[in-house]
Amino acid sequence: TDKVLVHNDKIVFYSTMDTRVEIIHIVNQKLIGEYELQLPVVSALAMSDNVFIRTQNSITSLGFKKRFLMGIENWTKELGNDVQIVSFHTLFNNVFALAKSGDLFCLNGASGNIINKTNLNNYSAVSFHHDDKPRSIVTYDGAFLTGIDPHNGEPLWKIRELNVWWPNNHI
Repeated sequence: TDKVLVHNDKIVFYSTMDTRVEIIHIVNQKLIGEYELQLPVVSALAMSDNVFIRTQNSITSLGFKKRFLMGIENWTKELGNDVQIVSFHTLFNNVFALAKSGDLFCLNGASGNIINKTNLNNYSAVSFHHDDKPRSIVTYDGAFLTGIDPHNGEPLWKIRELNVWWPNNHI
């Protein structure tokens, strides 16, 4: 399936059936850059001057500006052949990737380094909630509310709570 992501006068073309990503400037329609991944793209998110591309087990950061002699790749982080990423989010200059194992990886958005890894109980029911202040993220997996520090991915607290209802303010 062909998909597009539009951000800051740039358009990112990708397909869930292909490994190629193209970034084009909307106004002058010039190609900023192309990138070939190891696996097909699952989804993409934009933050600041970067687009984050998710495959089954990796996240790649591409810049919206082509740098002299460097191309558009900022970094790629493979989380392992046995890791299957089920969702990912950008928040406060970090990238959070939730794996099927229940592991929540917090990656530095600028470098791709893993800052922290926290295990949540039930990956299939996890929802992420936060406000606009960079204080905390709350995850809910159907059984536990967990507070996560958005700056380093560390768990702040965990409370067993069933049947929590959330308004539509989750990421």
